[in-house]
Amino acid sequence: MMTVHEVSNISGVSIRALHHYDHIGLLPATEVTPAGYPASEPCTRAAVP
Repeated sequence: MMTVHEVSNISGVSIRALHHYDHIGLLPATEVTPAGYPASEPCTRAAVP
């Protein structure tokens, strides 16, 4: 699993934008960590614009 921060660093897309994409269902997180943070599979980064 990758955190939103890791996806943001790799893709160059802001964390706020990734949260927005998750909220509108465009790029939903694949899991939620025990702490309640969204997490995504590594292949998700290929789908980030």
